[in-house]
Amino acid sequence: MRYSCLLLGLGLGLICAGANAADSSAESIGTSVLEGVKAMDAMFSGSQLQLGLQAQQGTLTLSRPGARSQLTDNGSIALLATVNSSAHPLLAWHMLDGGAVHLGYDWTATANILGVHDQLFASSTGSGNNYGSATTGSNIGTGVTGGYIAAAPRLRLSMGPLYAGRPLYWSYSLALGAALLDDHGRAQFNPGNAAWVATVRGEPILTEFMDNRWVFTSGRWNTEFSAQYLAGHQQGYGLSYYNFSLGLAYALNL
Repeated sequence: MRYSCLLLGLGLGLICAGANAADSSAESIGTSVLEGVKAMDAMFSGSQLQLGLQAQQGTLTLSRPGARSQLTDNGSIALLATVNSSAHPLLAWHMLDGGAVHLGYDWTATANILGVHDQLFASSTGSGNNYGSATTGSNIGTGVTGGYIAAAPRLRLSMGPLYAGRPLYWSYSLALGAALLDDHGRAQFNPGNAAWVATVRGEPILTEFMDNRWVFTSGRWNTEFSAQYLAGHQQGYGLSYYNFSLGLAYALNL
């Protein structure tokens, strides 16, 4: 009988310990979920400055009837610098695991260099407007350098935390606005025997600006892939500039 009482007491003790552990675990999960929600909300509550480095691929095109030039940088390393204002939430969907999906809008501004020094030529087959890949240019002494500053309103979709209690987030944004481009140099127009080199004057011009950006956030570190597009007119030519980049940036609250 004494041994039965001991076993019963031991069993009750184990059950109580298990219940306490379950309560503690539930409390821990609840706390991590709350922290995750707070971290997501913080992404929409303040302005940020993001600084880092990016590997980019840029291609500049100047064209008008009878004349066309296309130059590329064949890849380069540049500073990644963006400023994002505090976001204004539009919609929010909270998930059972503590994560949330947010749709909001804000303002973004960025600055970047433009340095294309490899001339693209028409392929040996097909029409004369087929300039082929943007990574097969040749350095013939021409090149256009400069930079641009852009600002735009931005629509952003964010999701996270991807795991409870861990500051991991994913977001996509689309920005449409304007950029001030300042460039100068020389470009070869039309390949073949009829080619000629013309000067690209350094006069600031206002262009359209579009930025598609995918961001994976871990704490204050952002891994970003962006596709930027500038379009305008310069010296009677239609100008377009495509820039694709992959970078790593650190976010600072302003």
